[in-house]
Amino acid sequence: MEFVNQRILDFYQKTTEELTDWAPLIHPEDREAVVSHWYASIATGKPYDQIHRVRRADGEWRWFHSRGLPLRDASGQIVRWCNLLVDIDERKKAEEALRSSQRELSVIIETMPGLVWCASPDGELSYVNGRILGYLGVERNNLLAGGWAHFLHPDDVASVVAAWSNSVASGEAFEVQARLRGADGAYRWFHSLSQLGRDTEGNPAQWYGVMIDVDDRKRAEEKLEQAYLRLAETQRLSKTGSFITDLLVDDHNWSEEAFRIFEFDPATKVTVKLIRDMVHPEDLQSFDAVISRGLDGEDVDFVFRIVTPRGALKHIRGVICVTEQVAGRPLFIGALQDVTQSKVEEEQVRRSEAFLAEAQRLTRIGSFSWRVEDNEIRWSVELYRIFEFDQGLPVTFDLIGSRVHPDDLPLMSDMIGKAQSAANHLEYQHRIVMPNRSIKHLHFTAHSRRDPEGRLEYIGAVQDVTQRHLAEAALATARAELANAAKISSLGVLTASIAHEVSQPLSGIITNASTCLRMLERDSPNVDGVREMARLTLRDGKRASDVILRLRALFSKKEFAREPVDLNDAAREVIVLSLTDLERNRVILRTEFADDLPLAPGDRIQLQQVISNLLRNASEAMSAVNDRPRLLQIAIRPHPGRQVCLSVADAGVGLDSERIDRLFEPFYTTKSNGMGIGLSVSRSIIESHQGRLWATPNEGPGATFSFSIPAIPQGVRE
Repeated sequence: MEFVNQRILDFYQKTTEELTDWAPLIHPEDREAVVSHWYASIATGKPYDQIHRVRRADGEWRWFHSRGLPLRDASGQIVRWCNLLVDIDERKKAEEALRSSQRELSVIIETMPGLVWCASPDGELSYVNGRILGYLGVERNNLLAGGWAHFLHPDDVASVVAAWSNSVASGEAFEVQARLRGADGAYRWFHSLSQLGRDTEGNPAQWYGVMIDVDDRKRAEEKLEQAYLRLAETQRLSKTGSFITDLLVDDHNWSEEAFRIFEFDPATKVTVKLIRDMVHPEDLQSFDAVISRGLDGEDVDFVFRIVTPRGALKHIRGVICVTEQVAGRPLFIGALQDVTQSKVEEEQVRRSEAFLAEAQRLTRIGSFSWRVEDNEIRWSVELYRIFEFDQGLPVTFDLIGSRVHPDDLPLMSDMIGKAQSAANHLEYQHRIVMPNRSIKHLHFTAHSRRDPEGRLEYIGAVQDVTQRHLAEAALATARAELANAAKISSLGVLTASIAHEVSQPLSGIITNASTCLRMLERDSPNVDGVREMARLTLRDGKRASDVILRLRALFSKKEFAREPVDLNDAAREVIVLSLTDLERNRVILRTEFADDLPLAPGDRIQLQQVISNLLRNASEAMSAVNDRPRLLQIAIRPHPGRQVCLSVADAGVGLDSERIDRLFEPFYTTKSNGMGIGLSVSRSIIESHQGRLWATPNEGPGATFSFSIPAIPQGVRE
């Protein structure tokens, strides 16, 4: 460093000697580039030119433009470097502010809810924002190259192109409404506005335009226009006339429909007295009250009867609203509707409701509605009577639960859960306990629907079936006693048959064995005689074995009618027949049937006997369960190996895993009053269908009994 001017010394507040070590004065982010560039210039002799920041004496960093030029002697050797530092900090800040402003403007243009575009003074597109490209689904270069009219609705092309050409030629503002096709192929209405920008000398510079989506507004305007067109027709069809009235001066402006309702000539001068003269005598007092309230400036809603000039009685409903009041003078706008037909229908409805209430009382059936969203429950009079609640008492599930039998509360919880999951149909039987401790049996049924606001609700009925239940219970008892007697009789016959068939060969075996012993005990054993007795013993043993085989054939080898069976349909029929017993045992039944289940060849009646036996066993297995819901699940689904499988799972006392195999033995039973034949016969039926019947303990309480049988092969018809 040989020389620095005073401005540099003042800027850095350093001496020339101190400025020899100038690198630390460069901003750390710029230092490496400045130093390397400086030494590269020294090495190559090329001029030095850099923009960087340096630290002023007060610590502020400022931008400088540094330029260095080499001085050479006559031989071209560099003898000295001259460097010029120009403070450009203000310019740099202005440039950064400009870039920031440009970025902000770009963000505004790209994010504003409109399609922004620019065009040259001669009308050629020069810029479009991202929203235009996104809506049209095209690349920027493709759109700027021309052809924007291609995206206009065919019906709008001619008018838009003509308007744009006129604006370009005249420089006047451009404003149109047209439909533009989006990337999805749908057309939407846009309001397009554009102004021609000029430079400082007033010369055309550029067109600036924006397109605003007004499709929703246009459609709303179209609907409003249609509504106005339909208003007159609506009045005619709805028998509703409109009017404007100034009661203080008794001035009435009626629509054509209002004249028709009162059967006045449209040229008639309407007055309050004219109307009053037609009012039914019994309604004059209420009519006068309406006029008085109207004069006081109140909105009025009224109903009265009139007698027309031809003697017809009509029911008129009117609505009057204050629309303007000047100097204490109310002006009303209102409507008059002929509601004669609805009044007649209301009277018919009241009569029907009375008939329905009486019918409900006679049949002991109460009706209800339940809106799930807010648990609003409405009961008929008969339902209050069934539950013996005071009529009008707000109904809640807690109130209902206070009557439900404790053992049936799980059924109520199950019903509420299914209803909240939008089940289509609900049907239950449960008991309620009355204040005098008597028990009623109720049959509950309901179906779901959506109200006008889309909320889920249930409409249903509850019937007091106590008498029927008692009768069915008595009948069931009689049937059970008869069935038990039949079982005992059948067992006796079966036992006698087995004893008769087996006793003779067994007696022969015993006699032959005794004879053998006597022959062997002699001093000289009769070997030939013993041999003969052994042969006879084998003969009688084979005879006893044949008896047993014939008994097995009775259950396992019987011929059956072979036909395609839909196991889903067969199970549904059994469930329908078993519902009464299941409900009497408070069993909650759930089904899970697979769709597109293949058919299986077999005897439908025999398979239904197996299903019925499994359902009955599952129900009886839960008869002593009171600490949890008596849940019975029946599932039907495809099984590996082109089989169909039916499973019945209960929540009963479960199975002893060591005795599972014995369950299917004849006459083995775990029931106190069982015969031990049902599962044995069921297994014989399934095995005769080339299938398998088995039982497994559940992970929780209860057990699952399952059987699988072959399905009809694909492409085979039976």
